[in-house]
Amino acid sequence: MASRYALVHNNNIKVGPREWHKGAFQSYLDQNGITYTVPVFYNGDDPILINIRASILPVYYENTPSLNSKIEQAAGPFYSIGEDRVTASYTKVNKPIEMVKNELKTIVNNIRPIKETAGITYSFNDGDGKVQLRDERDFRNIMAISAAALALKANNVTDPVVIFRDEADVTHSMTPDEAIAFGMHVQQAITDIYKWSWDKKAEIDACTTLEELNNFVIIENMSDLPLNTIPMEWSQTDVDIHIALNGNPPPRGKR
Repeated sequence: MASRYALVHNNNIKVGPREWHKGAFQSYLDQNGITYTVPVFYNGDDPILINIRASILPVYYENTPSLNSKIEQAAGPFYSIGEDRVTASYTKVNKPIEMVKNELKTIVNNIRPIKETAGITYSFNDGDGKVQLRDERDFRNIMAISAAALALKANNVTDPVVIFRDEADVTHSMTPDEAIAFGMHVQQAITDIYKWSWDKKAEIDACTTLEELNNFVIIENMSDLPLNTIPMEWSQTDVDIHIALNGNPPPRGKR
């Protein structure tokens, strides 16, 4: 059943395609001296023949072509006027190369904070622990520990008096030197994530063809994305598109 209609006059679409609207169709007819009373409501599939040159036709939309959404997009709709209907169709065209580059760089920008908020595993003197880096509060906590450790070191403190609690609520005691090394490790981990982002965007900018961009892989291995949320059957393009649109990876089991 048609959901949109077009008023065709002299083989040109003059109103629509749009949902049925008596006022819109009636206004055009009145302004062009065409005598006809448009029904208030209509949801049928039959054409409404007004005169030899004017009619209101149902509009049918063809399916969009299969696309490689990384480098292709649909163009249209293009309208073909028949005797009893208007057919809307789409064609497949290449995206402009700068558009593809910007979309890929947006994906990189969206993945970077995901990598950050996943945290890092650090080897404390009493065992490994997960360091949370969820937000600015976590970063400030790490920096405060480093600052306190520097002050303690300046006062020749060598005992394990600096405390940190990891993601599993395990408390780790560190000497000032160990705490300083801990803070530097966390800062380096964040720097490495930013460097990953900068390098990826530079590689994207260096591409000169759509073919290169189509083959460009942002996440070399699914396990590189530090969230256990992506089924392995998802393709690279699936993941890229989802992250670009939603800012986060697709939940497990949903496509």
